[in-house]
Amino acid sequence: MYVRAAVLALICVAVPRLSAAQTVELVYTPAVMQDAIALKQSLKGPLVHTSNALSLIGASADAKKKFIESLSRAAVVLILGEHSLKLVADVGFSGPVILINATGPITAKGRVFRVFDKEPPVTAAAVTSSADVTKLMAGGGEVVLKGQTDATVQAVLGALK
Repeated sequence: MYVRAAVLALICVAVPRLSAAQTVELVYTPAVMQDAIALKQSLKGPLVHTSNALSLIGASADAKKKFIESLSRAAVVLILGEHSLKLVADVGFSGPVILINATGPITAKGRVFRVFDKEPPVTAAAVTSSADVTKLMAGGGEVVLKGQTDATVQAVLGALK
């Protein structure tokens, strides 16, 4: 009897924590697949799902709708590379979006974070710690960051949590 009560108590504690975990949808194209794999493996904490943006090319309306619905279920959408951004730029994301090495326009209602580790624009702020990201988030609008991709993305995800 005590074992059942202990198991029930454990389930009641664990299930809400699992359902409250931050989910991230990582959108990539085959050109940056190795970077996507490395980034997914380096992220600690969030549940990361991956989506190949090339599946949108020539897809039916139903397939596009399913793809967009999968993106909208995520707490944060991570878009890796310029080609991936071009394929999903007009989706109109409601939550935060993190763009990695992408400068193109995006339709988003939530906050937009641009992270560069290669050829950052002159307006990019250097990130050395998660405190830098938190400080930069205090201002409104788009946040442009430069630094090591995995550490910078992890800091942004931590600040968004």
